[in-house]
Amino acid sequence: MKNIRFKNLDSSLVNSLVLYQKKFLNELNGNIFFEKEIIRNMKNKSFHTDLCLENNSIKGFLLAQKKTDFFEVYSLFVSPDLRRVGIAMTLLSNLIDRCKKEKIGKIFLEVMEFNKAAKNLYLKNNFKTYGRRDDYYKSQNKVFAAMLMKLELK
Repeated sequence: MKNIRFKNLDSSLVNSLVLYQKKFLNELNGNIFFEKEIIRNMKNKSFHTDLCLENNSIKGFLLAQKKTDFFEVYSLFVSPDLRRVGIAMTLLSNLIDRCKKEKIGKIFLEVMEFNKAAKNLYLKNNFKTYGRRDDYYKSQNKVFAAMLMKLELK
């Protein structure tokens, strides 16, 4: 894990982020952001797009948007070969730090019910489950529930 660094998305990496998402299309369940969306979101100060780079190659990302008094996480993903080394934790911590700096009190997200690694990450960071959406995600011709989770910051 050499030359790992974290940075906010800039215009030079938009195409790389699109290609990275397409590479992992199945693992992202087809939920990807396309170039026009990403560029539009970059212009909007309420968006938070944090990247993990290894040797200038994207290895993970977190996309979230600030609403009135909370952030909503749209996507958090790390390359399979670099999981369980703290990248997702750092991406999430960076968002939490921004929330504290901007005095935002909550973060909301949804996670596929069977994604134990993601649920464990969120639980470790004091997220609580507050609801469920049955048959929300489709993956490999099956449907799965989404667990609704939130973090209340003090």
